[in-house]
Amino acid sequence: MLSICIATYNYPVTKLVTELHKQCCAAAIDFEILVADDCSELLYDEENKKLAQFQQIIYWRMGGNVGRAAIRNELARRAKFSYLLFLDCDAEIENPRFIEHYIAAAHKQCVICGGVDYQKEKPVPTKRLRWKYGVQREMLSAEQRSASGKGLTTFNMLIDREILMRIGFNESIRTYGYEDTLFEYTLKKQGYIITHIDNAAFHVGLDDNIVFLKKIEESLFTLQQLACNNTIDSDFLQFIKIYRVYCWCNTYKLTLFVRLLFRVKHVFLRYIIQKNAPLWVLDLYKLGYFCELQYPRFRN
Repeated sequence: MLSICIATYNYPVTKLVTELHKQCCAAAIDFEILVADDCSELLYDEENKKLAQFQQIIYWRMGGNVGRAAIRNELARRAKFSYLLFLDCDAEIENPRFIEHYIAAAHKQCVICGGVDYQKEKPVPTKRLRWKYGVQREMLSAEQRSASGKGLTTFNMLIDREILMRIGFNESIRTYGYEDTLFEYTLKKQGYIITHIDNAAFHVGLDDNIVFLKKIEESLFTLQQLACNNTIDSDFLQFIKIYRVYCWCNTYKLTLFVRLLFRVKHVFLRYIIQKNAPLWVLDLYKLGYFCELQYPRFRN
């Protein structure tokens, strides 16, 4: 029936796995929970591997850090059941019928996204940027996600194992970002329908502001590498909003202006990190950073 697949890196997953195990047992289904550690620090490995003593939980540590795409493919290869439920390690399940809802929705050739939720209370200022981004850009109802035409994420996704094994995540992506987006694009190009339901998991592992910005920068580097990769379908790039905006700027000769504006990036960073800036300021920073990646010879 169900293989729950969790990739973890430097994060404790005992609470998440315990809740999932309890719900699967209550639902009286055939299941397994696979936890793959992407070469975390040993203290996390020592804590998480204790889960393997429980029935139906399989834990292993990768020999080296392989990245988000490769480790998810490995989870799928080792899974034995027909449906794969992917969850990120920093998810938390508060709905006592979470598993039950996915079982009811599962069907042959399904790709189902349950969504993501965030705490209502503002976190400490050092984590507020990630929280605000999540609340304003990611915490969407199933209707909103369906209307937008995007929103697939392995943070909380149920998929027929046959589809995953047929398509897989692109393992050439070793740096952070866009493996989910490329997977979504490939699914749609091959005619698979992505269904959105209201069955959210809470995102509780909020990065602090500086770490979140570093991840954004790394994801933009990943995008720049994909843009240079001749094996990637060129239409995929038009699937990504920031790349479309960059192309628009390039068409109307605005990239030089954006790059000049980015010369005062320290001002942007201070405003974003310390002054609770609106997200359009973050969007402008992202555009400037991507323009700089496209023209590295102009960097300071």
